[in-house]
Amino acid sequence: MRLIRAYHAMAHVRLAVGLLHLSLGFGWLGEWLWHQAKGQMDRAAEIATRTGIARQ
Repeated sequence: MRLIRAYHAMAHVRLAVGLLHLSLGFGWLGEWLWHQAKGQMDRAAEIATRTGIARQ
């Protein structure tokens, strides 16, 4: 179960990185994408912390 949670957290990280790359080229839409990416990174951190796989 812990490994599944780790993959789930990494999926959020990959999505966030993709959104950040997209945000570089778009004006106000880029800002919205950046905020979406930040939300995905926060979710990934929450999952990692909850399952004990986060680095301190």
